[in-house]
Amino acid sequence: WDWSRRLIAALPEATPETLVYVTENGEKYHRKECRLKQGSKSIALGELPKKYTPCKQCEPPVLKK
Repeated sequence: WDWSRRLIAALPEATPETLVYVTENGEKYHRKECRLKQGSKSIALGELPKKYTPCKQCEPPVLKK
C-alpha cells in the first residue's frame, strides 16, 4: 500500500496559479515539501518555462492540456 500516491491523488487539480519550486540550474520542478528543492524559488505552474519537467520523487502537479 503506497500512502503517498493515495494522498497525491486526493490533492486538488492544478491550476495555472499553483505554485511549484525550481532551481536556477535544474531541469525539474518540485512540490513545496520536496527534499530535492534546496535553493529553489517559487513560480506559478502557468509561467513555468518548458525546460522544466516534474520531479519523479515528489510528483508535483501537472497542468492538463
